[in-house]
Amino acid sequence: LTKKCIHEVKVNLVVNGNVVNGAIAEGQHKYEDVQGTNTAIIHVSKGQSVWVEAHSGSHIEGDNGDNRYTTFSGFLLYERK
Repeated sequence: LTKKCIHEVKVNLVVNGNVVNGAIAEGQHKYEDVQGTNTAIIHVSKGQSVWVEAHSGSHIEGDNGDNRYTTFSGFLLYERK
């Protein structure tokens, strides 16, 4: 029997301490790279905090010479009146 070594990344999109969305990417083998993407459109007001929070045990890797990156972007689509 071969033992599966699952590497996964689980993250939440958080606004002022409240989870509003989540994403997961997981591989089945130790040397398998996985990719994932997620899109969320949320309404926030000036002064609110928005961040991405990793679940405990997630394997988030930065650039280690193999060009692996984790990114998060936010954009103002329009201002509400």
